[in-house]
Parts: sequence; structure tokens; C-alpha cells
Amino acid sequence: MSYKKSKKNNSKVIESKRRKNLKLDTKRALKDSKFAGRDSKFVAKDSKGVIKDSKGAIKDSKSPFKDTKKSMRDSKKIISNKLIKNNKSSNINKLESNIKNGEKAFILLARQENISLNHAKRLIDSGVVSVKNERVMIARALMPQNTRFHIIESSFEIVFEDSDLLILDKGVGVESYALETRFKPFRLINRLDRDTSGLIFLAKNDGIRNLAIKEFKARNVEKIYLALVQGKIIDEIVIKNRILTKKDSKARSFIESKNPKSKQDSKNPNLDSKKLENIESKVAISIIKPLRLIGANTLVEVQILTGATHQIRVHLASINHAILGDVIYNKDSKIKKRLMLHCQKTTLFGQEFVSKMDVEKEFGI
Repeated sequence: MSYKKSKKNNSKVIESKRRKNLKLDTKRALKDSKFAGRDSKFVAKDSKGVIKDSKGAIKDSKSPFKDTKKSMRDSKKIISNKLIKNNKSSNINKLESNIKNGEKAFILLARQENISLNHAKRLIDSGVVSVKNERVMIARALMPQNTRFHIIESSFEIVFEDSDLLILDKGVGVESYALETRFKPFRLINRLDRDTSGLIFLAKNDGIRNLAIKEFKARNVEKIYLALVQGKIIDEIVIKNRILTKKDSKARSFIESKNPKSKQDSKNPNLDSKKLENIESKVAISIIKPLRLIGANTLVEVQILTGATHQIRVHLASINHAILGDVIYNKDSKIKKRLMLHCQKTTLFGQEFVSKMDVEKEFGI
């Protein structure tokens, strides 16, 4: 009996040990499976890291190309900036050389002739200044500092000269001031419009100039003009009225009428002297004598007893006998050769001076 009991007890012990061992094995198996899961996760992570590394390697392989493109762009920018700087510097150098080596024509002329800048500009604008036989047409043109100017003398002819006076025949297109500059220090006594030819008086001293100006103001000077006008004039005409002159950059004169709604003023709606600025008003008297008919036109002699701006031109236009070639007061004129107006005769200090110009030839009649 004792033997059987001990055998049972031994078997129970063995069974319990076996069960414990099974439990331990299952626990170990579970642990191993957990470790295996962890290892698989680590492997997955490592594989992802490998993929990332491969992508990074690819990116790194592309980056040299980007760097080369960027460097090429940078080099192009540097080159273009250098070119721009070079162009700017060359332009600046040219400008500096122009400033150093050249000057505006009218400034150089003023220095050469010792005259004002405005006077020099008027000379060039009037077309009487030349360099090496070529007319200077642009007063502001850059020219070398050593340029020598020549005032064209064919624009006038000497009519009379003594110790006090110099009297010239002025050509068309010449400013009166140009002749004063040419014969400096002589001073102008009278002036003619640029487009009017004829007698110009210059004084050789202040004494004779002051006396002559007093004679002009006192209306003791007789002035006779020749003009070719449109239309037929048979009888002598005396015109006396007030002339308004608006003096801006270019002078323009009008007849002042007592009737503001007259035909004359209707052509010039801005004649209200109260509204206009820079207005000069003078009573003007002109005597028109017909000399001969030339086709549909008339050669007339005009004596003026006053001296308003554009007096003869505006007076003749006001009676519908405008001067041929007058682009201001006779825009319908077909003749564009020149203004057909010439100062033919002037009596000063009781002495008569007559132009030497062949007027009919000059007018083409």
C-alpha cells in the first residue's frame, strides 16, 4: 500500500512539473513572438530608412545640376550688369567729352561777338550766321569750342555812310538786330520786320541816335513803302484808326472797332482790350497811293505817319487789299516767295535817302 501511495504521489509531482514547464514554454513562446513582432517593426523601419536614404541620394544627385544652372544664371547676371555699367560709363564719358569739347552755338557766338545770348540766338534764327560757308540753322546745336562764326554780309547793302550815320538796305529774312550786331558798336535807330526789306538806320554815336529818335517820335520823319497788294486800287485811300497789338512770343495786331459786332471784329473775337493782357494800343495813320495795276493786283506806295506794329500789313488787310505773301494777315495768298513789302524811301533831318534795291525785280513783276 505504501508503495502504491508513493507511486501516485510521484506521478502527481511529475504532472505538476510538466504543467509548470508547459506554462513556462507558453510564456517563453509569447515573449519570443513579441520580440519577433518588435524585430519586424525594426526591420520595416530600417527598410523605410533605406528608401529615404535612396531618395535623398537621388535628390543629392540632382542638386549638382541645379547648382550649375544657378551658377550659370548668376554669371549671366554679372555679365549683363557689367555691360550696363560699361554702357552707362561710356555714355557718361561721351556726355562729359561733349561738355568739355563742345558748347551750344548761340553761346559760342555770344562769346565771339561779345553780345547777349538772346541777341546771338536771334542772329542764328534769322539765318545770317555761317560756319565754313554753311548756315547755322539750330541755335542750340553743340559745336566745338574753337568754332569761328561768320555773319553773312550779303544780307545787306550800304546805301549811305558818314561820320554819324550808316544806312543799309536790309534783305528779306534778316532780323534788324543782326545788322546792329554786325556793325557793333553802332546802334539801331529804326527797325523793320524780319520779312520786310529796305532802309535801316544805324547811329555811330549816342548824340545822333538820341536826336534821330526824337525826330521819329515827333513824326518829323517821312517813310515811304512799296507794296504789292491783292485786288485793284484806283484812288488814294487814307486809313486812320486804332491798332491793338498783342505782344506774346509773336506780335499780332488788330483793328479796334467802335462796334464790337462789326465784321472786322467778328474775325477776331478776342479784341476786347479789357480782357486781353500785354496789349499795346496806338492811333495809326496810313496813306495808300496806287502806282499801277499788275493783273488782278496793284503796286502801291504807302506813307505812314505813325509807327504801330505791323501797321501797313494790318491796315491793307482791313480794307480787303492784303499784301501778297503775307502769311499772317493774308493766309489765302498763293504767293509764298516773300512778303511783298519794302521800305523804299526815308527822309531824316531834311535829307532824303532812297533804297538801291530793284524792287520790281525783287517782287517778280
